[in-house]
Amino acid sequence: MTMITPDGAIATILTHVKTLPNEKVHFTNALNRICAQDIISNVNIPYHTNSAMDGYAIVAADTIHASKDNPVTLPVVGEYQAGIIPTPIPITAGQAIRIMTGAPIPPGADAIVEKEATTEEENRVTIFRQVKKGENIRKAGEDLQQGECIITKGTRITAAMVGLLASMGIVTVTVAQQPHVAVIATGDEIEEPGTPLQEGLVINSNAYTLTSLVREYGGIPHYIGIARDTLESSTHAIQQALSANIIISSGGVSEGKYDFIIQALRQSGFTILVERIAMKPGKPCVFAHRENTLYFGLPGNPVSSMVSFIEFVRPAMLAMQGAKVLHKPKITAICQEPIKRKNDGRTHFIRGIMSFENGQAFVRITGPQGSGILRSMALANCLIILPPDRLTVNTGEHVLVQLINHSEV
Repeated sequence: MTMITPDGAIATILTHVKTLPNEKVHFTNALNRICAQDIISNVNIPYHTNSAMDGYAIVAADTIHASKDNPVTLPVVGEYQAGIIPTPIPITAGQAIRIMTGAPIPPGADAIVEKEATTEEENRVTIFRQVKKGENIRKAGEDLQQGECIITKGTRITAAMVGLLASMGIVTVTVAQQPHVAVIATGDEIEEPGTPLQEGLVINSNAYTLTSLVREYGGIPHYIGIARDTLESSTHAIQQALSANIIISSGGVSEGKYDFIIQALRQSGFTILVERIAMKPGKPCVFAHRENTLYFGLPGNPVSSMVSFIEFVRPAMLAMQGAKVLHKPKITAICQEPIKRKNDGRTHFIRGIMSFENGQAFVRITGPQGSGILRSMALANCLIILPPDRLTVNTGEHVLVQLINHSEV
């Protein structure tokens, strides 16, 4: 099978993704889920026009030219408390009403002066500044108007959106089901963490990196275990994972004597569509499907496995959940050091650290770029993407950067 470009690979993958059915969840469990319907505001937020401050409701014109040296004093004719529906107390010019944050605006008032700009004594308030009409008044529907779409279909629900759902009294939300993702490690040399490590063996880190990534992007991981380097063990592991929506394995997809994943996939009824991708790291990367089950055979090197997950598995998982935005954002940044690469006809994904100075993005590499150096991914908050025809980057030149860890930027 010929080598395919990264763009060609993701296009092939996405044509085989089926969106999962919807389910209803309590709004408190909706965080980070993909909304499966447009959610329309059923109320105005705020519900009513109200005070943004503790202070006094007044007619703004009464404070013209007011200052510390020339204060205005008004009689206080009542009080509006938040959470209590008051008997309306209209005011006219020359009067004030004591008011708490969130309380409705009294009839006739057109501004709120904050308590800090006043003093009160014997039901008379002295105001030490001029107040503008409409100041410190929150209009009904200022945040959201009834009938307005607040969360669009395909959007990941954030903490702020959960708060909006609560404020509207929406208790249940329709979201896409979470994909079940089986994870398989491969190799005779792999041992689980906590096992006494003998010479020539390697601790299994890939499976736990991958299960963590699955959780991060909305999936439910199921760790199958380690498939040893035999056709029987590889086939058995795949058979155990067939009930999952997505199966991921790490290792066993190259052309070595003891790489059996491709053979096991064919034996298990999978159709293989991608075997090699023109990228570094991540060249030996398999994509296959059997009915609606997707299979990603990722490389065994930790960095290759993780980059391949970000570029291919993550978009498939999000598409399966009906997400509108599938790909990490890309921007241009100024490279702070020179980069040289081989002319191997592949797109290179170089681990980088991006920062901002005076509104400009800068990027530098994380150090040695070996595909087994997982620490270089732990340090990275982006990937520098060099197309096949860009072999050198000079200090100060612009490069394309893909953000992979937004909280670090």
